[in-house]
Amino acid sequence: MEAPEPLTSASPGTRARKQAAPRPSRTTPATPVWIFYATPDNIDDPWVRELEAGKIVFWWHGRGTYERGGGAPYSREMKRGDSVIMLVGERLLASGVLAAGPDMTFVDDANVRWWPILVVMPFIEPISRPMIEKQAGKLIPHQGTVHPLRPEAMGVINLALGRVDEPFKLPLDAAVVESALAEGEGIEAALARLDHIRPDAVTALLLRKEGARPPPRPAPKTPETDARIRFVDDAPAETEDGLDRGPLALFLARRLHMIWCEMNHCSPGSAPAKAARPWDRDTFIVHVDAPWGGGKTTFANFVARTLNPGGEPLTEGHFLRSSLAPTLTGEALAATDLSGVFVPDYARDDPKTYAEARQPWIVARHNAWRDQYAQPPWWQVFTSVYDQVTAALRQDIGAAWRGVFDDDRIDQIPVLARKLTTYAAVHAERLSYKLLNTKVRVQLLLVAVFGLAVWAALSSPAISAMLGKTVTQLTALGFGGVAMLTLFTVLGQSLAPDVDFTPEHKQIGVGDPVGRFRRMFDKVLRAAGRPVLLIVDDLDRCDPQGVVEVLRGLQTIVRSPRLFVLVLGDRAWIETSHEISHEKLSSLTVGAEAKLGARFVEKVFQLSFRLPAMKPEMRDLYTRANVEGRRAAAVVPDAAALTAFVATLDESLAAPRSVSRHETEIEAAKVSAEASGIAREVLDALASRKLVAAAGADAGYQAEVSSVLSELAASLPNNPRQIKRIMNAFAIYETVGRIYFNYQLTEGDDAESARRARRWRQLAMWVTLATEWPETWRAIGRRPELLVAAYGPEKTRAAADKAFLRDADEAEAALLKLTLHRMRHSRSLRILLDRQPAAAAPGAIAATFAETAMEVEAVREFNRIIWEPGFDTSVPASHTAPTAA
Repeated sequence: MEAPEPLTSASPGTRARKQAAPRPSRTTPATPVWIFYATPDNIDDPWVRELEAGKIVFWWHGRGTYERGGGAPYSREMKRGDSVIMLVGERLLASGVLAAGPDMTFVDDANVRWWPILVVMPFIEPISRPMIEKQAGKLIPHQGTVHPLRPEAMGVINLALGRVDEPFKLPLDAAVVESALAEGEGIEAALARLDHIRPDAVTALLLRKEGARPPPRPAPKTPETDARIRFVDDAPAETEDGLDRGPLALFLARRLHMIWCEMNHCSPGSAPAKAARPWDRDTFIVHVDAPWGGGKTTFANFVARTLNPGGEPLTEGHFLRSSLAPTLTGEALAATDLSGVFVPDYARDDPKTYAEARQPWIVARHNAWRDQYAQPPWWQVFTSVYDQVTAALRQDIGAAWRGVFDDDRIDQIPVLARKLTTYAAVHAERLSYKLLNTKVRVQLLLVAVFGLAVWAALSSPAISAMLGKTVTQLTALGFGGVAMLTLFTVLGQSLAPDVDFTPEHKQIGVGDPVGRFRRMFDKVLRAAGRPVLLIVDDLDRCDPQGVVEVLRGLQTIVRSPRLFVLVLGDRAWIETSHEISHEKLSSLTVGAEAKLGARFVEKVFQLSFRLPAMKPEMRDLYTRANVEGRRAAAVVPDAAALTAFVATLDESLAAPRSVSRHETEIEAAKVSAEASGIAREVLDALASRKLVAAAGADAGYQAEVSSVLSELAASLPNNPRQIKRIMNAFAIYETVGRIYFNYQLTEGDDAESARRARRWRQLAMWVTLATEWPETWRAIGRRPELLVAAYGPEKTRAAADKAFLRDADEAEAALLKLTLHRMRHSRSLRILLDRQPAAAAPGAIAATFAETAMEVEAVREFNRIIWEPGFDTSVPASHTAPTAA
C-alpha cells in the first residue's frame, strides 16, 4: 500500500512533508499507541468521511472499565500526546494523537465520556484489519473501545504504510506530536463545532486556567505562484476507473452483445429464418442519463473498449481489473488477454458456427452539438457511421496485407481478398444509392425516349432531304450535347445529393425514398460483417429542435438491427425538448403522472438508465487522487487465500446453474475464505463483481430474473412498452444494487442475507414506481418519511400529517398533501408500496413480494442507485456518531 503524505497546518490543504522535524532514534518507542475502535455500522457516517489532518474528532469512551488483568483501566495509563490508530469495523482509517489526558473529561447530554483525538494522517487507502491480524494476531483481544497496540501489529502496520517518512510511522515521532498539538485545532475550537459535547466542571476550569492558546504562526508570504497547485485535465477517461463504474460497464457491454447476437440470429435458439424486410427492423437504442459532467462519456468509453478491446494491456487502475483479475499484479496483470472479454461462452466453444458473435465491434462517434447546424442532422449521423465502418475495414485490409507481404503468410491471401471484396462492396452500395436515385432514373428514361424520337425523325429520308445533311448533323449533335449535359448535371447532384426527403414525399408516385435509404444502410452494415456501436454525445447541449431531429432520424431513418446506439444526455432536457417541439400536442392526456416529452422518449429508447451516484468512499478517493496526481495503491490481503476464493467463484459461475444455486455456492465460498482471515466486505465486493460480470453474458440469468419480476404483475402498468422498459431498466439497477450493496435474489437463513434479498425485491418495486409513477417517486425520493405518513396506523394519521407538514411552506405543503392522498387512495400504489393483505385481492400478488413493503431506509439506499438532485441519501440518525463494541 502506498500511504498518503500527511497534511500539516503549516501549509493547509497541501501534502508537504515536514522537513524541519528532527528524526530521533527509533530504538525505544517514546509513547504507547492506542487503538480506538468503532463498530462497522459507522463506516458510512459523516464523521468518518470528514476525517481531516489537523482537526479533532471526539471518540466515544464506552464503559471505561476495560482492564488488563487486575491492573488499572487503560484510561488511567493514557496521556496527552499518545499516538492513536483509528479502527472502524475492518478498516484502519487514520493515525492521530490524544489531544487531552485523563485529567480532562468531555461528556455528552447522557453523561457519556468522549476522548478528543487530533487527526495527524488520514490514510488514502484504508489498511485491512484482517490482513494485519493474519500476520500479527488479533488487534482487539476483548470487547471495548480502547486497546493498546501490540508491537507485532505495530510492525505490520508500519510495513503496510510503505514509503511514509519515518517520523510518521507508529509510534509518531515526538517532534511530529509536538508540532501537531501546537499547530492543529484546539479543543476549544473543536467544542465550538460540536454542540452535543461539553467539558465537565473541572475540565472547564482547567481550560479557563490555561487560557486561549496563541494562534498558529502564519506561513511566510511569497510573491511566487504556488507551484504545487495542480491543474486537473477535464478530458474523459479512457481506461482509468476512478468511480468504480467498470463492473457496470462490463455488464452492459456483454448484455448488449448478447442482445445483438439474438437480434441478428447468431446465438443458440435464435431463429435463423431470414426476415422478409430485415432492413426495416429497429435499432436498439440505449440512453445513459446523468447531469452535465456526470461521467457519461467516460462510461461510454468503458463500454466501447469492452466491445472492442484492441489488444490493450490490463493495468492497476483499468476499469476491468476489479472484475477480471482482482488478485493479479505486475507482469501477470499486464499479460491478461482482453481480446475476447465480450465473447459469450457458446461462441468460444463453437467458433465456426458462431463466427459473427466473436467479431469485435466497430465503434463510431457522433457529436450532436458540433453537427447540429448541418442539415439534415440524421445524414451527419449516417456519415459518422459510414466513415468509421470504412476506416475499420481499411485497418482489417492493412493487417491482412502485412500478413501476406511482410510475414509471408500464404494463408492470409484469402483473408485479404475477402477484406478487399467487402471494402469494395461497401463503397459500391453507397455509390449505387447516390447514382440510381429517382431523378437519375427518370432523366435517363426521358433522354432515351426523346433520343429515340429524334433518331427516328432524323433517320427519315424525307426529313433529311428537307433539312439537308449539315442541318441534320448539327441537330443531332445539339440534342446529344443537351442530353449529356442534363445527364451529367443530374449525376453531379446525385454524388452530393440533397438528402431532404420532404420534397420527394410530396410527389405522387415517387415511391419510398426512406425505405431505399434504409436498404442501402442495412446492406452496408451487413457487408461490414461486424456489430456497430454508435455513441451520440452532447445531445443535451443542442437546441430543442436539434435534439428531436437527431432522435427522430435514429428512430425512423438511420436504423438497422446491426446498429446499436448509445445516447448520452440529460433526460430532463431531452424530454423538455420534445415538449417544446410538440407544443401543439400539450393538451393531450398521456397518463396520470407522465409528461408528453416522456412518452416521446419512451418510444425512442429501449433502455434508459441513470448512472449511479458516487459512493462516499469513492468520492473521497477520487478527490484525493486528483489532488495528489496519483492513484492510491490497493492492498491485497493474503493473496493466496484471495486467489483461491476467486478461482472458486470462477468455477461456480462457469457452470450453467440457476441464480439461486450460484448465490448459495458463493455464500459457502465466502464462509470458507472468511476463515482464512479475509474481511467479509472484501469477499462480498469480489463476489458481487464476479456474479455481475458473468450475468452480462448469461441469457439464463436474465430469464430467471424476469421470471421473478413477473410476480409483480399486479403492480405493473397496463402498457406492454412500459413493462418492457421496467424489465430492461431493472436489469441495470439490479446490477448496481449488487455492486454497491451486495443485494441478492436468494434469501438465506441469516438476517443479513434476508435483508439483502428484501432489498432486491424492494428495488424492483422502486424501479416500477420510477417508471410508471415518476412524480410520486420523486416526492418519496426527496422525503422518504412520506411512506410512514401515508401508511402508518389510521388512528394516528391526522397527527402524523400535522407533524410531517409542520416545516413545509404553503406550496410544498400542497404538493405533499396531494402526494399523500394519491398514495393512500390509489389501489395500484398501495399494492406496490404498502403490501398489506387488505390492499389487494387474494392471490393478486405472488408469494415472493406479498409481505414486502417499501421502507424508508431502503429508499435512502436506492437514492444512490437511481437519483436526482434533492434526493435524500442521508444515513440513519443512529449512525451519526461512533459507537463502542
